[in-house]
Amino acid sequence: AAKRKIIRREARSDGYIQVWNEYNETNLLRSDGKLLSNVWFRKIGLFRIPLFNEGFAIVERDDCRYNYLKTDGTLLSKEWFTNATEFENGLAMVERYKDYRWYFIKEDGSFLSEMGFYQAKKFKEGFALVRITPQLYNFLKKDGELLLDRHYHDAREFENGKAAVYEFNNPKGP
Repeated sequence: AAKRKIIRREARSDGYIQVWNEYNETNLLRSDGKLLSNVWFRKIGLFRIPLFNEGFAIVERDDCRYNYLKTDGTLLSKEWFTNATEFENGLAMVERYKDYRWYFIKEDGSFLSEMGFYQAKKFKEGFALVRITPQLYNFLKKDGELLLDRHYHDAREFENGKAAVYEFNNPKGP
């Protein structure tokens, strides 16, 4: 790959020096003056200060796909995602391009569960509210398994150890 010419530098309040090249791609400089990553990005950290949360900064490519930059300059995953959230308590949520469903990704790049969800909320009181199908909800446990044997037509997040669920009873079926 051709060497990029740095045309702008900006000291950040979190101690990093962010740089841009002639193609308006961005990277970070390490304390030794070398680039942190061998990959240039459209955005780093998505306007977050500090850039890194739990050791990861969300980065965006020109095609609006996302990944996580680690503090050592490597990427968390070989896969690029259509959407990504920040890490919280060792987990983040990503929307995968292969099926446009949400998955929970761990700090080692593996997925908490191979099951993708139409919608997912962050973990609260040990459970994440997930939409299994466009009409059905359940709760995901931190071990990647579903909490309930059956799915419900509506549900709310856990609060004070309880969660409201609603099941539509139709004698002719759903």
